[in-house]
Amino acid sequence: MNPFLEDWLAAGPLLIQRLQGVAGVASVAGGRDLVDVQEQAQAVPAVYVLYGGDRIGSSGGDCQQVFQRWLVVLTVRSVADLQSGSGLHAEAGQLLPRLIRRLSGWKPARGAQALQQVTGPAPILTDDFAYFPLLFELGVFLPTDPD
Repeated sequence: MNPFLEDWLAAGPLLIQRLQGVAGVASVAGGRDLVDVQEQAQAVPAVYVLYGGDRIGSSGGDCQQVFQRWLVVLTVRSVADLQSGSGLHAEAGQLLPRLIRRLSGWKPARGAQALQQVTGPAPILTDDFAYFPLLFELGVFLPTDPD
């Protein structure tokens, strides 16, 4: 059964579950948006999974292809040289490839294509934290309703 026919956001909990246990990550959770992530008190390094909307693909005949966009945001904090950001980048530099490898090519459910990383937003640096967003697309085929 295609879970997306009953719950359009079914991939969110599956992505969170998939990312739990990635070496070096203290916590994995969902969130509403990047502002929500930035305002949370957080144990770091943390990963947040956020629904980022859809991109419409091809349609024809009896189905529509839609690409769900999922942001996977790595959050780190470091006391090492905050002025240059070198501590932030060193920690993120080790964790980002683990996250990418864990998700790229993974097919979370029947009715979906394998996740593909696409160009995402730039990192956000604050006084205390750095947010490194990775953007993934998940192709989903939806049957059209002829009525």
